[in-house]
Amino acid sequence: FEGVRVQPHPSEGWLLVYGEAVNESGELQSVLAINGIFYDAGGQPVTPDDYDEYWPVETLPDGERMPFELTLYGPSAVERVELQIETEPGNAALRSGLEISELEGRQNEDEYCVFGRVQAPDPPLSEYVMVTGVLYDENDQVINWGIGFQPAEKFEEQESVQMGACAEHYNNVVARYGLRAWGE
Repeated sequence: FEGVRVQPHPSEGWLLVYGEAVNESGELQSVLAINGIFYDAGGQPVTPDDYDEYWPVETLPDGERMPFELTLYGPSAVERVELQIETEPGNAALRSGLEISELEGRQNEDEYCVFGRVQAPDPPLSEYVMVTGVLYDENDQVINWGIGFQPAEKFEEQESVQMGACAEHYNNVVARYGLRAWGE
């Protein structure tokens, strides 16, 4: 895991854990679960009442990274997080490494959006292209991330398609951003 950040949700009273899972296994992996052990300032384990986990793709190719989010209900603070990922060998349906150019970030009131031109894949995809825009702070920790989709047909007669994804930045300064593309 890289860029892990724990922050309170600004209005709801729960905790958000953001970061990136990196596949360094040497093979394609299907992600089954991302969870963790959470500790308070005294080093004691904290058990959330419940939690949700979310990530954008089921299968992560070797050498690739993807953002994730855990929402912890119950605790108001945690000092330390030990994350675990459960995987199994994956299938090869997802295509990664789609080329992106003209990367640009734009801040709105509550959101920061990341845009880029995704080059038409060769051979063409049959289902969709998905992008994830990842926002980072000055310490390279993930602030948040968002997702955008386009149907594969959108790429049929164009060299590239403008795509973007937006995410709340929770009043943090976005020091850098990234955009990744996958498709089927």
